[in-house]
Amino acid sequence: MGKLILLPDLVGLREARRRLMNTTLFHEAIVAMKSMESYNIDITVEVKKKKMVLIFPIPIFETGRQTLNQWISRTKKPAWSG
Repeated sequence: MGKLILLPDLVGLREARRRLMNTTLFHEAIVAMKSMESYNIDITVEVKKKKMVLIFPIPIFETGRQTLNQWISRTKKPAWSG
């Protein structure tokens, strides 16, 4: 609030708004001229952010259906036997 922006930099506000919207963090970004008195222009910037819901994956570990003895009996020759 109360920042001085020179006229050449004022043209870059449209590009700044486009880059802001490309972040997909906001629903809306409005840059509007509020008032103009001689060389002073009041500009308002209104941003409405999105509500973010973060989902963290949780690994699910399940045990195998076979026991070690069942696996040994179904294989012809275990790898550790000579």
